[in-house]
Amino acid sequence: MCFNEVNSIGSVVKAVANIAEQITTDYEILIVDDGSTDGSREKIQEIALENSLVRFIFHQGNAGIGQTLRSIYLNAQKELVANIPADGQFDPADYLKIKDIPENSFISFFRKENSYYTLKRNLLSALNYYFNKFFLGITCNDINWTKVYYTADIQLAAPVLQSSLIETELCAKLLFLKRNMIEIESHYLERKFGTSKGSSFFILIAVMREMLKVKLELIRFKRSL
Repeated sequence: MCFNEVNSIGSVVKAVANIAEQITTDYEILIVDDGSTDGSREKIQEIALENSLVRFIFHQGNAGIGQTLRSIYLNAQKELVANIPADGQFDPADYLKIKDIPENSFISFFRKENSYYTLKRNLLSALNYYFNKFFLGITCNDINWTKVYYTADIQLAAPVLQSSLIETELCAKLLFLKRNMIEIESHYLERKFGTSKGSSFFILIAVMREMLKVKLELIRFKRSL
């Protein structure tokens, strides 16, 4: 997932490729650029020319993280799909902690360190956690961090949301389908370039409004089965 990360995208792709090669020979790296204006697109094109296993999707404008996730999940071509931010704050080496992913399961990483978060952002994360727990019945340590899904499960869940709550929608639907959520602790690395897009209470209010859409979509999904 890339938005204005020209200084970090190259090193992140190299780190991902290094770890992927230790796990399997059948992989691809899909870069979704969400309307970058800092030269990220040109850098991504250079990366793709150097590595035939890299392909990319460019959004015409900044559509947001929800649309970026949709582009990743709905265009994945391999058996498993994982989402990784291009800012370098997720350590791809944490994938080596995964010993096996049963077919009825998905992986949910959670951030071990949050010392780079402000008090406000930690509070927002806590509110999001409890809102998910009591409103949707989802107990997940870090709903908005890196996941690993079976691509077939995403197709079965058929996500409809276009906001950042697509992750919440997917988890809710997969848990209803009796998929087991395996939570794994991961490191949260310090950003070397740029600044975090962060969160605000206005964003949290918007997310809570979207929660109603998740609830309604989950009801519709259950009835359709």
